Amino acid sequence: MKNKITYCFLLLVFVSFQMYSQENNCETILKDSEQLYEEGLLETVPIQLIKCLPGLTNESKIAAYSLLVHTYLYEDNRPEAKFYMKKLLTLKPEYQPTPLDKKEFIDLLNEYNNDPRLTLSAFVGSNLSSIEVLNVFGVHDINNEQFMPNYTQRIALDFGAAADVNLFHNAYLSGEFEYTQLAFDYNSELYDFSKLRFTESQDHIMARVNLVYYLGATMNRLRPSFKIGGSCGWLIDSDSEFQREYLDLSQGIVSGSEENVGNTKNALNYWANFSGGVNYRIGKHHVFVDVRYNMALNNMINNSKRFDNETVIHKYYFLDDDYKLNYFSVLAGFKYSFYTPKNKADKRNKRK
Repeated sequence: MKNKITYCFLLLVFVSFQMYSQENNCETILKDSEQLYEEGLLETVPIQLIKCLPGLTNESKIAAYSLLVHTYLYEDNRPEAKFYMKKLLTLKPEYQPTPLDKKEFIDLLNEYNNDPRLTLSAFVGSNLSSIEVLNVFGVHDINNEQFMPNYTQRIALDFGAAADVNLFHNAYLSGEFEYTQLAFDYNSELYDFSKLRFTESQDHIMARVNLVYYLGATMNRLRPSFKIGGSCGWLIDSDSEFQREYLDLSQGIVSGSEENVGNTKNALNYWANFSGGVNYRIGKHHVFVDVRYNMALNNMINNSKRFDNETVIHKYYFLDDDYKLNYFSVLAGFKYSFYTPKNKADKRNKRK
């Protein structure tokens, strides 16, 4: 048993040494190839360098691909030059020309559209609800301005994930799946002797589709973006904490446990959304911040079920008003992108 352990250890050391030696040897071949290129011995550059590509580090591979592109362009071998340019941009999509890059190399580089083909993102943020009252309902005098309801905003939570598919340069179709909590406060005098207040919290699962457009070059460090789209939200829960009190304090405050008030709401609700954001590139990927306005498209209340919550009606003297639930949201997250360089000229030829 001891001999087997010793044998395995020696084998591991030998393999590691061989890999280290091969890597060092390939790094030496890369330097020698760069020297051969400078001396004009172009035909000898690809022979050993291509064999050594698997043994190079990613940074060395980038230098090797660049050297091969320069070599093949000088030999007027564009098919091979395009082959290694594509490998270069796949490994390093954010590659920027250096002072050592020749004009022909830069011209070929500019022939490629290197927009991410697919981007996956995750985000988290907060929102602020804005109630748009359509019709006032209640068991009190709804025509008396003294008894008009007062809705105020509350901050709540958003988080979700998205997948963006490239349509054409700078334009994407985005699908999002999101958990959104919406919350607001309500205050109103019901009669001359009583007033009501409560905080309502709603939980929605959102499915959203957006058209996204980015400004500026693909590999700019900072890129603004704009989105327009719509969402469908499934209401999974809605709870309120009611508290009714007598203005003359003749009786105690009427309150109780949290009430589920989702039964008077529509299960599915719809929003149009407009947003603008900033994306900051880190290597191949991005961090981002988006500011979004979500405009409700339907009345939140189901008119046929307005009277279904009898406890709330008889204990707290409350009926749901018709309203739309708009909200602002601020989201921050990370985008992980997948790249496949596309030659613009090849794409144009296919169209012909």
